[in-house]
Amino acid sequence: MSAADYLTQYHIPQLSPSSTGSALSDGVAYPFFARTPPSDAWQNFALADLVEHLLKAERIATVNSEDAYGTSSMQAFTDEANQRNLRVLASTSFVNGQTDLSSNVDVLRRSGALVVVLFCQSADASRFIQATQAAGLANITWVGSESVTLAVRSMVSSSPDQASRLRGLSPRSNQPLDLPPPLTLCSRRG
Repeated sequence: MSAADYLTQYHIPQLSPSSTGSALSDGVAYPFFARTPPSDAWQNFALADLVEHLLKAERIATVNSEDAYGTSSMQAFTDEANQRNLRVLASTSFVNGQTDLSSNVDVLRRSGALVVVLFCQSADASRFIQATQAAGLANITWVGSESVTLAVRSMVSSSPDQASRLRGLSPRSNQPLDLPPPLTLCSRRG
């Protein structure tokens, strides 16, 4: 948000093709800001809907990066989940680029959650999913934003092993896929 803060000081209009942060919807704080994608608030509503209605999950775990994107998105998702009486069994977070994720993976293992909502940058999502796989947590259904989708898509397209472990759901057709187009939901093949 630093660009929006800076440009607001000088009354310079900004049209963002990619900013999704919910805070940017505040017309008083950001009167010169507009965007083309919807706010994260809509994304979090949709992800909670997916968890509740499509997956029919009542108990989940959450994982996020400790940057502005990860923390604000997770807070918004958690608020939405609480309104729906979805029970968060465990939450954990990590610093962008963190390589030792063993304590975070252990939190997931102890929770027993099979559905995990993940908010972080794409490279961190790949690293985190691979860390859970290496620890033997293969039955997790991953739910996340477009950055998680990009991570899984990259993992699946670059590795036959990952293609056999992960599958997706196309947002356009709601039909299970074996390989990309854009994946919004990933899980182990059953």
